[in-house]
Amino acid sequence: MSNKRKKIAASDNADLASRAAAAEDGEGSTYTPTQIAGYISYLLDELRVMAEKGEMPFLAYLLNIAYEEAESQKLRKY
Repeated sequence: MSNKRKKIAASDNADLASRAAAAEDGEGSTYTPTQIAGYISYLLDELRVMAEKGEMPFLAYLLNIAYEEAESQKLRKY
């Protein structure tokens, strides 16, 4: 993912995360499965990169599998 796309995704996901926190506070907010899968895939991708940099190849592998699953869920029609 390019740096520009990462910045855009980070901004979008930060908004989703802040709205999720607001929903936990009782303000109520509903997310689509696609939005949730997108947020999860973003987090997993970031964690995978960290695991690779931290020389944890098996963890990076597992995170990549979870990332691929979240990406496939983003494309699923609900």
